[in-house]
Amino acid sequence: RFGMKRDVAIRGRLGFEVRWGPKGRIVPRRLKALVSWMAKLRAKGLSYREIANRLEGRGVKAPSGQVKWYGCTVRSILIRN
Repeated sequence: RFGMKRDVAIRGRLGFEVRWGPKGRIVPRRLKALVSWMAKLRAKGLSYREIANRLEGRGVKAPSGQVKWYGCTVRSILIRN
């Protein structure tokens, strides 16, 4: 958060718009739901690649804006959230 202005929309590497409010980072509901779903799949024992395949099957766009997902992308999102 160093050097960032509050209440200004920024774009991070995740590809989803994140806003800074008075209490810190505000994450969109769709991202929360997506991360929660990915965490549930991981808890069931699916690999990061298998989760990526499911995301592709649902047509969810990756942070890059493409439909192609990679296991390392899923892993980094789950670690950060």
